[in-house]
Amino acid sequence: MKHQSRRVKKQYNKIDPNSERIIIEYMQQWINNGRVERDPFAQISKMIPYDSKKICHHWTNKLDPKLCLINSVPLTSHEKEYIFEWVKNHINSTNNKISWSLLQSNMEEKFGLLRSRNDLKNVWYSKKRKINKHTKNAIHIDRIDDVSTLLESYYLQPLYLLGIDDATNDMMILETFNYSE
Repeated sequence: MKHQSRRVKKQYNKIDPNSERIIIEYMQQWINNGRVERDPFAQISKMIPYDSKKICHHWTNKLDPKLCLINSVPLTSHEKEYIFEWVKNHINSTNNKISWSLLQSNMEEKFGLLRSRNDLKNVWYSKKRKINKHTKNAIHIDRIDDVSTLLESYYLQPLYLLGIDDATNDMMILETFNYSE
């Protein structure tokens, strides 16, 4: 007997192609007419069945013709380093609040490419996850007084049960830690 999955796949209310076409046409008119209205996304939301926040998000991350998406042009190492440094400095000065739109405009000025806010967030949060995973799994040698305690915690067994002598013990310490970081 086959069991059906009890988890329901989350369905995202994606903007359909016809609505995307309406958004693009309206935004082109808005830009060409000198941006007269204050909130074009509120006007567009009256024409299609999506709220203005979703339309704005979709425009700024997918449809804006000035965007240079990662799928078509990947981020360079200089751009990634700039994101890491900028966010690190910005977090320290603004109590952990990141202005992704400010980072987006700074990167456009510095590198000449308009990247989507989602792409910038994805780069930062993937790096943050890797850092957190690395530090979570790391054993800090400065916190451990005795080398045997270090190895016992590393192998989760007493050393004498593993048949480790002092010479092997010393080699394992050197191999265990990556001194380049």
